Amino acid sequence: MRKLFLALLLALFVNIVFVSAADIYVNVNDAECDDVIGTPYCSIQAAIDAADPGDTIEVSAGTYVEQLIINKDVNLVGIDNPIIEAPDISIRQKRSISGAGSRDYDWVVLIEDVDDFTFSGFIVDGKEDGGSDRFIGIMVGNSKGTISNNEVVNIRGPSNDPSGISISGENADVLIDGNKITNFAKNGINIMLEATATVNDNIVIGGGLGETYAQNGIQFGFGATGSITGNTVSNFYYPDTWAAAGILIYGSDDVVIHGNNVNSLGNTDGILISGSPHDAWPGYGGSQNIQVTENTIKNNNYGLRVQTGSDTIDKPTTLTLVENNVFENNERQVRVGPDYDDSILDLESALLDNIFDRAVVVRENPIIVPTIFSNIQDAIDAANPSQTIEVLAGIYEENLIIETDDITLTTNNNNPATIVYAAGGTSSTVDIKGKDVLLENFIIERNNGESGSQGINVRRSGVIVKGIILMGSDNIHGPNVIPGIHLTTGDPGSYDIPLDRVVIKDNHISGDFCYGVAVTTYTDASIEAKIEGNIFTDLAWDWQGDEDFRLGWGVMIADTEQVFFGGSIDLKITKNIFDDVHGIYMIPEDDDTGVFEIAVNFNNFLGDANWGVYNPTGFIVDATYNWWGSQDGPSGDGPGSGYAVSANVEFDPWLCEEFPTLWSSVDGVCKKEQAPPPPGTSQGIGVGVTPMSSCPVIIHEEPYAISYFVDTTADLHTTILDSAFMAGFAGRSYAFEGETITFDVYAAHRDGINNACVKLSVLLENDECSGIQAGCVFNNIVPGEYEYMGVTYPEGTIGKFTCTYTVKPAVSGVVGEYWVTVIAEDNCGNGCYDTAPGVISLYLNPAVSLKISTQGDHQFGFMYDLGGNELTQGPYPGDTVYSPYFKVENKADEGSGLYLFMQIYGTDMWDYSWSAALCPDTNKLDITNVDYRASKLNVHQPWTEMPKNYVGRKYIFQEINNFAGNFIGIGDDITMRLRLNIPTPCVGNFQDGGEIVFVGQVI
Repeated sequence: MRKLFLALLLALFVNIVFVSAADIYVNVNDAECDDVIGTPYCSIQAAIDAADPGDTIEVSAGTYVEQLIINKDVNLVGIDNPIIEAPDISIRQKRSISGAGSRDYDWVVLIEDVDDFTFSGFIVDGKEDGGSDRFIGIMVGNSKGTISNNEVVNIRGPSNDPSGISISGENADVLIDGNKITNFAKNGINIMLEATATVNDNIVIGGGLGETYAQNGIQFGFGATGSITGNTVSNFYYPDTWAAAGILIYGSDDVVIHGNNVNSLGNTDGILISGSPHDAWPGYGGSQNIQVTENTIKNNNYGLRVQTGSDTIDKPTTLTLVENNVFENNERQVRVGPDYDDSILDLESALLDNIFDRAVVVRENPIIVPTIFSNIQDAIDAANPSQTIEVLAGIYEENLIIETDDITLTTNNNNPATIVYAAGGTSSTVDIKGKDVLLENFIIERNNGESGSQGINVRRSGVIVKGIILMGSDNIHGPNVIPGIHLTTGDPGSYDIPLDRVVIKDNHISGDFCYGVAVTTYTDASIEAKIEGNIFTDLAWDWQGDEDFRLGWGVMIADTEQVFFGGSIDLKITKNIFDDVHGIYMIPEDDDTGVFEIAVNFNNFLGDANWGVYNPTGFIVDATYNWWGSQDGPSGDGPGSGYAVSANVEFDPWLCEEFPTLWSSVDGVCKKEQAPPPPGTSQGIGVGVTPMSSCPVIIHEEPYAISYFVDTTADLHTTILDSAFMAGFAGRSYAFEGETITFDVYAAHRDGINNACVKLSVLLENDECSGIQAGCVFNNIVPGEYEYMGVTYPEGTIGKFTCTYTVKPAVSGVVGEYWVTVIAEDNCGNGCYDTAPGVISLYLNPAVSLKISTQGDHQFGFMYDLGGNELTQGPYPGDTVYSPYFKVENKADEGSGLYLFMQIYGTDMWDYSWSAALCPDTNKLDITNVDYRASKLNVHQPWTEMPKNYVGRKYIFQEINNFAGNFIGIGDDITMRLRLNIPTPCVGNFQDGGEIVFVGQVI
């Protein structure tokens, strides 16, 4: 339990501006205008020169060819958008400007050394007539005031860095609001040299394709500060090594970038935060305390790029808040570098706190490549062996080539990413050329009309493809041989690389693939693979009109050149569902010289199709213990009416109901007898002892194995258990006091199990004790004979044993990691034995612990604003205040594998000392005024009301599709934040009572 200490503080600011009524008028189109009499004036400059401080000058529509200098406090207001047009460059004044350094400037409008000005409602036209000096549309030096509702155009020419609006000087403080800046050469709006500016609701449009300047839409540089809010910045592009930027912060601190729309054309930084290494402006260093919130950033090369700068080591760049931004269609969403440092930008928080149409990161733990990519291939190219590429939900139209060994490519199985074949790309959506690659949980779609494109091509050993939803298009492309997943021995032109340890598991393959999984071997190369738990549906093709091949096949084993099985092939095809598709199809080789071992067991053949297993080769396929769709077995060469089998297929015994209801046929007739356990339903233990004819043997090969089950006695509600199973957290590798662990072991003995010739023992051992023995009893005889390690065991010689152990209390010393050893002893006089030593690990009575830590060194309590800044005033009725971010972490014993099911609740808060704290009758504040928000990886939860008291406790994550967030493993954490909504008339710090309680319940 954790008590909340609340200090509720908020600052309130009011800014009131008074503007006087119009005093002076300008109208160039009035025939009676006169620059001496001024009724009205003909030129704007004459009116300025005649005005007194505080006067308002109204300028009527018309074109005014003038270079203005505003050097007094006046309000200059355009009526019906008068045009101020730059005079010819030969007659314009050029000089240095107050607060802008020693460089000379050329301008259309200059505002210099004034304390209160307004410039509003004009079109400022530079006529693309800039010279060698810096050409500026509206230039402000060391002045305070407002520039609003103007249009600035054509600020171009051969000059150095022409800009639309430029503000300079430490005394400058300008509101730039509602302006439109187009056809400028370098910067749309430029705030520099310690100036302060509020840049709101402007439109800045770059030059687009063909631009010769590396443009910036809005730039704060060299010590400038202020805010950039609600602007639209678009159409930026620069093809050279420099990059254009929609918004650039360059050696400036304390800038807020909020609610802008930055939409460019490609080779652009949407928002670039950088240090200032420029020799001409020394001393500014990195940009610090930058906030980037609620912006829409799209169509850039980098959406957000952050870099310190080459000579800013003593003052690195830092971002204090990057939150609630929308990143869309950027080549790379976020980049930190070249050196990645959490103090610059925490990419983990950026990933959680913003919205990405696509987001890919490379991590071990945490993120180690300093980029949030948009494209998966870019992340693959950046990854090294042993690293994980994590892909957030989104649609990724690209073809992937994975050549790095030992990497994982994964997405959230509750909200998976979709990979769509990119037309005109490679022949596969995903081409795996690296060893020991894991590809899991994606949706992969092959585009309509791409008749030559495979789904996934596997070319190397150790590859695991699991949890994939793989979909072809709706078209049937005739006789094209297009597999969904293709296992092949090497690359085109060198098909001689062995393929082993490949697992194709728990995938759903459908669409116009001729084969769900195709296996082809060439020359003398070998393939060893397991195809398990997959669903094959709606596969279709048309091979020369042959009705037998109208539907696609789940698995095809062949060589496209008909020189197949020159090496060896070992396939285990188990626990798959073939629904309205043919099952397994083997193309015969020329000379049957290879080694061919194919086992097809515990599969379901459902719906309406012809073939279950079609084997015209000279090899025998083990296809026992399958459900062929009928209790009378398979048709074809079988006796029944189910899916057909050909010659060279062993099909008896078969399953008499759909797997996993396991009762099977005996001598060709379905009887209520238990079939053997399917492969992979338990943890196998390998022994490696060659059996003697009169010695017991522990069988560790499929379909037999050793399994265990923990019978939990913890006080868990049924709904919690249901939630755990639904979220995929079933099963345990740990157990607590009073819980029973049950082991199932299969052993064989040539002298017969039914003669009690086997004594079985199970020991749980660790470094602290000599072993805990579990009691074992004989369970039943397994029907049928079995060949194991070259020895055939006839019926009646294989038995199942059940062993149980009830965990003793931790005080007895039963604590920590235990390894399970199984011993099978001969009990008929020989005395020999077989062992399976220490290959299942269980953790007994693990310590359960939660750790709660706050962000940085923050004190835990409601003492911060939305941006994470500590408050200094308040609180006031109606305020909303926040806690810092904090982590709830599972700190159970390392190695125990313990999962916690997380819930939360709170109690009411009190302030006994403040007499004014009544709400409205007592000093109590109801806990339901507190909201919580949780994040885990890329799963987010909106603000949610705190449940009140223990009875009303809630899951930390509420949405059913985000249930996984409620479960945390060891070292895993959930990031949270709380906020407090103070109703009227409550005041006070409410630190005298109240608790937020996190409940971590073992599952």
